[in-house]
Amino acid sequence: GTAELNAAILDLRRESPQTHAYPGRSAGSPTTMLTPRQRQIATLLGAGLSNKDIARELFLAPGTVKLHVAAVLRCLGVKRRAQVPALLNTTMSPVHADSEGFAS
Repeated sequence: GTAELNAAILDLRRESPQTHAYPGRSAGSPTTMLTPRQRQIATLLGAGLSNKDIARELFLAPGTVKLHVAAVLRCLGVKRRAQVPALLNTTMSPVHADSEGFAS
């Protein structure tokens, strides 16, 4: 059923991690594997916001934020959200959402 399909998709994603950097970021930066939305999430995690607060800030459902947080942690190779601020550096400028939830 659906649960098995979702599990299979997640397994495939784990086996085939992204190998490209997003435009505008250097290949040596720990944030090169993050999508623009994941960069927003990482920035807000770095500021100490909870999933619920991030959801409010970006106008997302809390479950969506939970998925993005998991992806950020996986891409950055950390196990705890408390480790994210140490990885954020000057190559990643802060990103905040405007009233429609888009980066400004």
